[in-house]
Amino acid sequence: MSSKFKEVQSFSQWWLWISLLALFIPIYSAGASLSFSENWYKMLMEILTYIPFYIWLALVVFFVAIKLRTEISDNGIFVDFKPFLWNKTYRFEDIHTYKVVKYSIFDYGGWGMRISSAGIAYTTKGKYGLKIALKNGSQILIGTQRPEELSKIMDEFLKSKKADESR
Repeated sequence: MSSKFKEVQSFSQWWLWISLLALFIPIYSAGASLSFSENWYKMLMEILTYIPFYIWLALVVFFVAIKLRTEISDNGIFVDFKPFLWNKTYRFEDIHTYKVVKYSIFDYGGWGMRISSAGIAYTTKGKYGLKIALKNGSQILIGTQRPEELSKIMDEFLKSKKADESR
């Protein structure tokens, strides 16, 4: 199996990281102000202050861990969207139609792994994706930052598959 197209995406939007940093500032400030108080419940309050910090830290680790990996090979379209979806392959013989589209995040309710009336979407950022209609009626959108290259590769694969079938 030789991959003709590989793409790995993550949540790398600047505004996301600024938002997480902005969330950290009040958490840190609350902890710092409590450490200077001299009340009998000081130790309890300090412990409780760490809870928001650990929640914030878990969010940061979560966003860093999210990776959308897309590969196109002779076997089909391979999608690995950790930690949500592990190793899903859409075989070419199961694809009815496909198209590289420009989409709005409102079509699917945001980025991430989304299930909506429009189908299933695997996206991390941007506004382009490979929209696949499967023969069973399912609709899939796989986000991409390289729409032109993805469209070209899909055309090549499906032309070669049709040529193989006609032999």
